[in-house]
Amino acid sequence: MKTNKDEQVRQNIIEAAKVVFQKWGLYKSTMEDIAKETGKAKSTLYYYFKNKEEIFEQVVRQELDEIIFNSLNSIRDLTSAREKLKKFITAMLNEVKNTISIYSLVKG
Repeated sequence: MKTNKDEQVRQNIIEAAKVVFQKWGLYKSTMEDIAKETGKAKSTLYYYFKNKEEIFEQVVRQELDEIIFNSLNSIRDLTSAREKLKKFITAMLNEVKNTISIYSLVKG
C-alpha cells in the first residue's frame, strides 16, 4: 500500500529526473545523476522504480497529462464544436512544441 510519503518521494524523483533529462538527455543520464539531483541514495530510486526508463516513462506521462490539461483548458469558454476543435489542435501543437524545445533528447 502506497502512502502519501511514498507518492511524495516518487514525485520528487520524477521532478529531479525532469531536470536531469532536460540537461543530459535520456541516454546520457544515469540513475546516479538522478539520485544526486534528488539528494537521495541510488537505492531509494530503485525502491520506487526499476530503472531510468521507467522514471522517464513517468516523466513523459506527466508531461502529456499537462499538455492535455492545458489544451483542454484553452477551449473551456468556447461553445462552437468547430472553434473548440480548431483551438484544441492549435493549443496541443503549441504545447507539444514548447515541451519538445526543453528536451534535447526528443529533438535529437
